[in-house]
Amino acid sequence: MTVESPYNKVQYLGDGAASRFPVPFPVANPAHIHLYLWENERQTEMDSGFQVIGAGTASVYVTTAAPIRPGVKLTILRTVPYVQPMDLVNGGRFNAETLEGSDDNLELQIQQIAERVNRAVVAPESLNENEVTYETLLQIRDDAQAAAVDSSASADRSEEAADKALASQNASEESARQGAASAGAASKSASAAAQSASNAAASASSSKASADSASLSASSAAADAARLEVSMEEVKVTFSALEPGLWVATLGALRRANAAVVNGLTSTRTISKIYGSF
Repeated sequence: MTVESPYNKVQYLGDGAASRFPVPFPVANPAHIHLYLWENERQTEMDSGFQVIGAGTASVYVTTAAPIRPGVKLTILRTVPYVQPMDLVNGGRFNAETLEGSDDNLELQIQQIAERVNRAVVAPESLNENEVTYETLLQIRDDAQAAAVDSSASADRSEEAADKALASQNASEESARQGAASAGAASKSASAAAQSASNAAASASSSKASADSASLSASSAAADAARLEVSMEEVKVTFSALEPGLWVATLGALRRANAAVVNGLTSTRTISKIYGSF
């Protein structure tokens, strides 16, 4: 097989429901798997109550008899013996799978050591083994704790800065939305004002046209009145010279002439016809 994963440990936080946990690294023997529970700052190893499924295949997972309680951390650790079981006989048959299996086992042992070293307190490279004292280790521990506190504070500051940046971004977006709404309202107001101005101009133009028409009508009426003005000298009739029977005809003709003027019969020819009837 090949060893593509550099790890020999995986951890899960219990939720009170899950009891099946994938193992993302190769496992050749179920006996190489160990389970640990971390609860209330104490560790206990599970000697029973679990099962390793799929050892020697690409899909390995662990099942527990009961779900892991909420808040309890489950650690699945692969531990292989520090042995080399391969024995090559001089002049014997060479099996590539046997050689590859030995190399794989060496890689698993290396990963196992690396995992333990990563959990150890390590002195600086500048110190030799005879210079590493208990006080030195305590100082290293204190420095590590101080660095952890600084890192936590820095993370908090970064989170606070991120929250402020997000709030600022939200405020900017809200301002942009309000600005867009104001611009839209201003555009609508401008359009309405332009329409009102256009309507006012149209009304003014219509009023001017009406005024012009009224002026033209007045001028025409004045002209007609001038044309229709009948000289009293032309229609003066000496009633005393008329025969009594013509008075009625004369009065009727005058009434028809007056009605013609009132009803808009402005034609001089019409008036002449009326006067010519008596």
